[in-house]
Amino acid sequence: AGGTAPMAEPRRIRCVPSRAELRCAPLELRCAEVAGFDVGPVNALRFSAHHLPEERAPPGVRCWRCDECSWKNGPDAKHCDACKARRKARSMQPPVLPQRQSRGWWPLDLDAEADEAAAGGGDAVCRLGADAQVLCSFDFEDPGALSQQLRRTSRSLEMRARWNCRINAMVVWWHLEGPGGISVSTCPLLGDASAERWSAKRQSVYYFGFELGVEEGELLRIDVELKDSWSRICFDLLAPRLAERMGLVKLERAVSDLSFVRELREKLDTRTNRLAAPIPASGLARGDRLLRLGPFEVIPGVLQPQHWDKLEDRIRLHAERPMAADKPITCLFAHGVYQGTVRWPPPSLAAGAAVPRLPRFFDSWRARRRIPFIDALCHALGRLNLEGGRRPRVLEIGCGPVPLPALAAARQGARAWAVEMDPALRELAVESVRDAGLEMVSDRRGLASYSFFGEPRRPEDASVRVLPAQPSAALRPGPSAPRLLDGGR
Repeated sequence: AGGTAPMAEPRRIRCVPSRAELRCAPLELRCAEVAGFDVGPVNALRFSAHHLPEERAPPGVRCWRCDECSWKNGPDAKHCDACKARRKARSMQPPVLPQRQSRGWWPLDLDAEADEAAAGGGDAVCRLGADAQVLCSFDFEDPGALSQQLRRTSRSLEMRARWNCRINAMVVWWHLEGPGGISVSTCPLLGDASAERWSAKRQSVYYFGFELGVEEGELLRIDVELKDSWSRICFDLLAPRLAERMGLVKLERAVSDLSFVRELREKLDTRTNRLAAPIPASGLARGDRLLRLGPFEVIPGVLQPQHWDKLEDRIRLHAERPMAADKPITCLFAHGVYQGTVRWPPPSLAAGAAVPRLPRFFDSWRARRRIPFIDALCHALGRLNLEGGRRPRVLEIGCGPVPLPALAAARQGARAWAVEMDPALRELAVESVRDAGLEMVSDRRGLASYSFFGEPRRPEDASVRVLPAQPSAALRPGPSAPRLLDGGR
C-alpha cells in the first residue's frame, strides 16, 4: 500500500511506520553445566531447519498474487485488495510446485533468557557474538526506493566477534521509525542496553544446527537468503568454515625438555585439566584442555605428583642415553576457544516438522529445575549407603542426551543404568558418560584392564551404562525376557 498509494494520489501520504529495518546478529544461546556435569549435548535439539521438505498447504487455501500489482491476497478474495483487479480463473491442471526446505524460526524473549542465564550461575549462556547489522530496510514513503528494496532477496554480511564465544544461532528483530523521530524496536537488551523492555517483545532465533568456536576480533562472513516474502531466512556461514574449524579443535605438542614439563605442571589445573595460564613457547593458550598424555587418555582429577615425577625421569633418561628409535612423548590438547565446535546430528522428524523440541523444553535443563531432584536422589542414596551391603542400583528411563540423574548417582557411589529409545540421543548420552569418566566397564576374558593412572576400573565400581530401550506391550517379563542390569531377571 505504501508503494501504490503515493502514485495513485497527487497529495502526500504519511505512512506509519515510515521506515522499517530488519536487523540481525550472531547469537550464543546454549545450555552449559548443571551440578558439575556438562549438559552441552542438550543443544543438539536446538534446530530450526530440516533437510526434509515441509508440508505444503492444499491449493484451495493458498494466498494468490495479483498479476497487475503483485499484491498478495487471501485465498477467498475474488478481487485484488490493492488495485481491485479481478482474480484470474485457475487452470484445471494444478501447477507442479517445487519442493522447498523448512527455514523455521522461534520467537524468543532473549531478555528473559539472559536473566535466567545470569541467575543460574553458569548453567546456560545467552549473549550476542557480534554487533548487529541491518539485514534489509523498507522506506514506505519513497515508492521508488521501496520497489527496489522489495526485489532484494539476498545479502552478504561481515562482522567481528565481540569476544571468545560459540555461536549456534542468528537472532533477528525489527526497528520501526515513524513521524517526528518516534521509533520502536524489538531489540534485546543484549544488543542495546538502553532498549525498552515490554512483556510482548520477542526476537526471531534461527538455529544453525552446529556450534562454532570463534576468537575475539575474528571476521565472520555470512550469506543471507530471504525466502517467502521475508518470512523465512536462510543463513549460510562462509567464514570461518565449520569443517576447517573442527580440524583446529585439537593440537599436539611434543614433550622433549624438562622446562616444558615443569611449566605445564605449574599452570595445569588438574581438577579440570585446563591451563590456568598460557605457555607461549608451545603456542598453548589459557583454557586449553589436556586430553591425552602419551598413549593414555587423561580424565580430570587423575594426575598425581608421582605421574609428573615419572615423566621427568623418562625425559632425563632419554636425554642422557638417547637411542635411535626414541620418539618424544606427545600431549594432545583441545583448543579452549575452538573446543566447543561441533556439528550436531540432524534430528529424526516427520516431513512437516521444523524442530524437535519447543523452546520451553530447554528450561527444564536449568539448574533450578534439576538440582532439587538430584539432591533428593543423593539424599536417598546416602541413606542406602549407610545401611551397608552392595552398592545401590539406579535405573533412569528416558535419559535423553545427558543422563544427569544417573551421573549424579554414580558420583554418589551407586551403579546406574540409563535407557534411551532414540538412537541419536542414546549416542549423545554414551558420549556424555564417557566424557565424565564414569562409563561402566565389562570384565571379559582376553581384555586388558591396565590403567596408568591409579587402579583400573572394575565392573562393580560406581559407574553408568547407557542401554537401548526394549519396548514391549507385555505388562510383565516372560520366560524369554532378556537379561537385565547385572544379569538378573
